Amino acid sequence: HAYNWHDSIHSGGGSCGADSIEPCDDHGHGTHTMGTIVGDDGVGNQVGMAPGAQWIGCRNMDQGAGTPATYAECYQFFIAPTDLADENPDPAKAPDVINNSWGCPPSEGCTDPNVLLSIVQAVRAAGIVTVHSAGNDGSSCSTVTTPSAIYDESFSVGATDSSDDIAYFSSRGPVTVDGSNRLKPDISAPGVNIRSSTRDGSYQGGWDGTSMAGPHVAGLVALVISAKPEMAGNVDGVETVIEQSALHLTTTQGCGGDAGNAVPNNVFGWGRIEALAAIDSLVDFRLSVTPEVLNVCAVASSHPVDVAVQTPSGFSEPVTLAISGLPAATGGSFSPGEVTPPGTSILTITTTVLAAPGTYPVVVSGVSSPSGSMAGTDLEMTVFQGAPGVASLIEPADGAMDITTAPTLSWGEVTGAAGYNVEVATDATLTNIVYSETVPAAFHTLTSALDPETTYFWRVRPANPCGDGPNSEVFNFTTRAIPPILLVDDDDNSPDVRAYYTDALDALGLQYEIWDTNNSDTEPSFGDLGPYQAVIWFTGDEFGGAAGPGSAGEGALASWLDQGNACLLLSSMDYYYDRGLTVFMQDHLGVASALSDTSQTTVTGAGTVFDGLGPYSLSYPGSNYSDTLIPGTGGAETFNGNQGTAAVEHISGDFLTVFMAFAFEALPTPTDRQTVLQTFIDHCPVGQQAVFVDSFESGDTSAWDWGTGSVRRSRDSRDTLRRRGDIASDRLWIRP
Repeated sequence: HAYNWHDSIHSGGGSCGADSIEPCDDHGHGTHTMGTIVGDDGVGNQVGMAPGAQWIGCRNMDQGAGTPATYAECYQFFIAPTDLADENPDPAKAPDVINNSWGCPPSEGCTDPNVLLSIVQAVRAAGIVTVHSAGNDGSSCSTVTTPSAIYDESFSVGATDSSDDIAYFSSRGPVTVDGSNRLKPDISAPGVNIRSSTRDGSYQGGWDGTSMAGPHVAGLVALVISAKPEMAGNVDGVETVIEQSALHLTTTQGCGGDAGNAVPNNVFGWGRIEALAAIDSLVDFRLSVTPEVLNVCAVASSHPVDVAVQTPSGFSEPVTLAISGLPAATGGSFSPGEVTPPGTSILTITTTVLAAPGTYPVVVSGVSSPSGSMAGTDLEMTVFQGAPGVASLIEPADGAMDITTAPTLSWGEVTGAAGYNVEVATDATLTNIVYSETVPAAFHTLTSALDPETTYFWRVRPANPCGDGPNSEVFNFTTRAIPPILLVDDDDNSPDVRAYYTDALDALGLQYEIWDTNNSDTEPSFGDLGPYQAVIWFTGDEFGGAAGPGSAGEGALASWLDQGNACLLLSSMDYYYDRGLTVFMQDHLGVASALSDTSQTTVTGAGTVFDGLGPYSLSYPGSNYSDTLIPGTGGAETFNGNQGTAAVEHISGDFLTVFMAFAFEALPTPTDRQTVLQTFIDHCPVGQQAVFVDSFESGDTSAWDWGTGSVRRSRDSRDTLRRRGDIASDRLWIRP
């Protein structure tokens, strides 16, 4: 990691320790932001803006807290990276762009707003674009307040959502903390409900913050320089390309006296980035190929590839096409060989039995005449010799029991395989196949659910362009019974509050399964909910767009409840804040309105369900953003709080719902949580049929009404995320 990594944390350092000699993330924030810049695992998780870029890094925060000295030390390292002994600095190895998803408030020692100004000026003078998250202190004006986002030399980034609205938390300008009245942010990018990489090697959505917006811009800088390498070092030029190509957005907020049609302005800056428009502004023509990945067998054959020559600006010079990087004993020819954009050509690649197996990075390029403008695109070509061998099945093990209805199947990777055909059947000879899928990797999670308490048989057959390999041996597994309770984990894992629910359910002897939304709107459908007779849905400290069911989730819950004999317990402090007053809240939860963030600290049971419980002095494991609810049609107070109604029950002839606008996990003791949960279960019989016919402690599932539809499971995810998208953590950089 010489010249690629430096650690400015010389004591402490959490799980990484101090002075780590290799890249290490002691928080989780840095991994997520770097994933947004360059992330791509090659099997469908291309979360990065510039997956072909190289990155280098420096840790400037100890578990989310830095100092002016640690920030400056990392800036210095990136101006002239050093070896692992912190010697032999080499400015030639400096990155083209630095992503800074952090802020330095006075509590970290940045009492002087200009404390980092000189070093940031040096970074820019070195030809390095320094992208900086604007901050999460909005929605008021003049909330861009911390170094280094406040500096003119920083390319500061606000956060937008999927509707191109400014995120409520995104800090606004102008900058007043240093007396400059400087317009900020400079630009905006997506920063709400962002999916990226996590420290455990997986991926997670639902992250919010300008910390998530900044990496999108850093990745775009890499793309700009990749499209036009001579832009490297031209900080003003790179920023201008991104500003001028952005989707220009306006606002009536009027920060700094902005007019309603002003661009740039103190909310969006120049607007939301447009990556394609930025690249198009730099090139005369573009090349693309279809397919981008070509798998061939080493036999005498030919393979057509479509080549498109496109122009974003009316460029009309003829382009002569060429190909390079082909393996020996293969060839390529274009028809036609010269294309005036916009136009197409057919590239025919020929192979022979002498072609050596392997993967080859082929480049299709073009040169225009007379200007000599150039462009190119990649074509990944893999040559196979002979059909692949047999796959060895791994999981589920042969004869495995109690397997989820949507299991992940895995097997050993087979040399020479381009893909695998997975088959699942209800008989040992695989005559009655109920699931079949062709997949690229040596594992696969079923995308449709199997039946519960059923024995299935499965096998895998590898394949490549030379032919299919043999079928594997056949394994069998038996799916588990589906309990009557579905626990929907919709928190942001900061803190992870799942155990408050599972511990109470376990103590009561109640059976359940878990659906983890991964802090996103990946929520159970009506078919997924069908087998369950009670749903307990919690959001913990989640805040910023994905708390509680989204529109699709609400629709699924409404249909599930309307079919009758169903109970829903929803604990969410920010469902109302994130989603607003929805039809589902009114019709199925009995809520007319709500007051956000009233901070309930004591609650007492009321109404039909919880009357006689409490009072409870609440102890929140995280923040207290609880609300006050106003019951509406069909709703009644079921917990009274010190700030008014803290929970509403809605009891119809067909279903029961309870909406707690305080955190269930804030109930002070395990016994209190068990009591509240058992009371809810005790009131779950609805209409003429009891939801839990045999109290389901007996283990006898014959009395359970499974309903209709299918069930999908989501694997557990327990990653750490800062509350409300706080900017803090690692600073990470790329070098394209």
